[in-house]
Amino acid sequence: MSRSIALLVAASALLEADSPSEVNLSKYKKVEAYEIRPGILMMPVYNAKGELCEIGLQPRSYSPGVMRLGYGLPKDVVFQIFEDLVPTETRGPQPANLIARSGIFFSGHSANEYEEYENVSIHMGYGFSSLANEKHPRKPKKSRAAQSSQMEYEAASLQFKKHPCKLPQ
Repeated sequence: MSRSIALLVAASALLEADSPSEVNLSKYKKVEAYEIRPGILMMPVYNAKGELCEIGLQPRSYSPGVMRLGYGLPKDVVFQIFEDLVPTETRGPQPANLIARSGIFFSGHSANEYEEYENVSIHMGYGFSSLANEKHPRKPKKSRAAQSSQMEYEAASLQFKKHPCKLPQ
């Protein structure tokens, strides 16, 4: 019996010696994150007043024992999440001006897509490799219309207009 207790004490001491308590994380900013769907992280951002001003989405590339590279956020899932977080009636109407409602901006090898509403802005970003299915080379090439419906974003955000993100310096 005393031999078992001695083994448990020794094992505990070894585990404590190997723990990462020597790593000082206090110099880094803490980030709040939630796994809103399997493999998708949601990260809220608060302004200087502590109000929720933005929500970011990105694929969860790492979890203990697994690294998933080259995966994005399916367009339909992004809009389902935004509908859950900020339903259509909460977003408010889109502007009457058709051009101000939505658009795509191109920059280098990436593009940013946006949709404007009275109370929120939705932004989604992707690289051109997403359009060409280069992320998943075994998938057959699809038409532009099929690619658009199968679009995977690399990141997306929801910005609240009534609570702008003026972060402390």
